[in-house]
Formats: sequence, C-alpha cells, structure tokens
Amino acid sequence: MNIRKALGFSVAGLAAGILTVTLVSTTQAGEDDRGARSERATPRCLDGRNVGRTHVIDQNTLLVYDRFDNPYKLDVGGPCRSMNDMSVFGFEFNGSNQICDAHDAMLLRYEPPSNMVSRCLINGIEPLTREEAAELDKG
Repeated sequence: MNIRKALGFSVAGLAAGILTVTLVSTTQAGEDDRGARSERATPRCLDGRNVGRTHVIDQNTLLVYDRFDNPYKLDVGGPCRSMNDMSVFGFEFNGSNQICDAHDAMLLRYEPPSNMVSRCLINGIEPLTREEAAELDKG
C-alpha cells in the first residue's frame, strides 16, 4: 500500500512539474508577443480625422503622419506639384474618412497668402514603417 501512495505522489509531482514548465513557457511567449506589439505596424488606412503633421518629399510625394505618429506616403497628382512644407493640407472625402486606396479622397492644398485652394488627386497611398518614414524625412 505504501508503494501505491508513493507512486501516486510521484506521478502527481511529475504532472505538476510539467504543468509548471508549460506555464513558464506560455508566460515567456506572452512577453515576446508584447515586445512585438510595441513595434506597432502602421494601419493600412489613414484616418482622415486624425491627421497630424505632413512633410513634402518632392513634387509628387507627401508624407503624412496621423496623430498616433503612423506614417503614410501619398502619391499626389494634379495642381499640387508646387506644394511645399508651408502649405496647409486637408482632405475632401469620397464616402468614408478612411483613405485606403487611390481616389478615396482628394487632397486640398491651401497656400497662404494667396488664399488659393487646390484640389489634387491622390494616386496612391502606402503605409510605411517608422524607419522608412525617417529615411524620407531626412531628405
């Protein structure tokens, strides 16, 4: 009888040991996931209600950051070819305020002191990583 009780405790101890190892392993995986989440990916669509700063890269390219510092590269066409970093930009939406694809919105450029407003096509939008945006911001 004593042998059975001892064997029962050994099996229970072994199962508890495996359970502990599994829990530690799961906890470590959870910590790795949190680390990966801290390097957030830019959402696919730019929310036009949450636009932050902008930076003109060249006559066809505008870098737009949302208020959460997610960067987007806009390919711009039309009369905005003379845009500069002193320009004020806004959007005129075609439906929702999410800019996911070309032509989801028009880019509005207000150029002081002339008070002219230009409407420009958005030919494409590309979410960028913060590293890619930092490289474009240097220029």
